[in-house]
Amino acid sequence: MRSHGDFKLERKDRCLVFRVIGSVNLITVRQSFDAFKDAVGELDGEGWVCLNDLREWELFPPECTEEASNLNAWCAENGLTHEAVVVTNSLLKSIASKTRSEQHPVETRYFTRYQEAEAWLESVTSDMAPQPA
Repeated sequence: MRSHGDFKLERKDRCLVFRVIGSVNLITVRQSFDAFKDAVGELDGEGWVCLNDLREWELFPPECTEEASNLNAWCAENGLTHEAVVVTNSLLKSIASKTRSEQHPVETRYFTRYQEAEAWLESVTSDMAPQPA
């Protein structure tokens, strides 16, 4: 089986920006999990935030839901403190929210505008910045 759809993951200081493009399959979801593990490993145990840009996401098959849930749980266990999800389609928002358990310890907010999500994450990361002695 070949990967389908795509994702982009980039690091901006302690923020990981994750963008899903098209209709992804299980292989692509697993590749994104590996990319997250690598990126988080570079943060040296520091807390971090994530901006999930789902504006170009077109769905994934049901078998991807469990893998996406595992990724969300792994991120929470490995320093994710805040998450902004940009999604404009109500069906996709519902699917995205189902991949987070009710006990998801990460403060997650949903936005329809990228700039609002970015501004919210900037406000929380400025509160997380180390204070001078």
